[in-house]
Amino acid sequence: MSITAKALAPCSRCGEKTEITIYKSINISENPELKEKIRNGSLFIWECPHCRQANLARYETLYHDPEQKIMIWLMPSGELSETQMQAIANHTRAMGNYRLRLVKDVGALMEICHKNGTCLPKWQCQGRNRVHAFPFSPYG
Repeated sequence: MSITAKALAPCSRCGEKTEITIYKSINISENPELKEKIRNGSLFIWECPHCRQANLARYETLYHDPEQKIMIWLMPSGELSETQMQAIANHTRAMGNYRLRLVKDVGALMEICHKNGTCLPKWQCQGRNRVHAFPFSPYG
């Protein structure tokens, strides 16, 4: 099951905070439409209602494709605690033969999810000149 939450995100241009929907977990079998949104980056883009600036939402999420037996953790901090690593190892052992990966940015997740593993255009992979990335505060 895909799990969503609400978060407050500041606009990179005007600084106004906007409530956005983030995905804590993405299950491609149950929500196949989300795979395309990851591929094209739109799942992580939000538009400021005050100044119309496109912004990149950077947050932790788990991408899960049960059919392909793939789990990818998007963790912008790039850090997992020993407790988290042990919990992941135990969970995936119980599920059986999953491929696991940790990525630090949206571009890396987009590249993995793209057809045949080919990378999207450089600006989409890196988010440069199109959107701005700022941290936000989850709540709810």
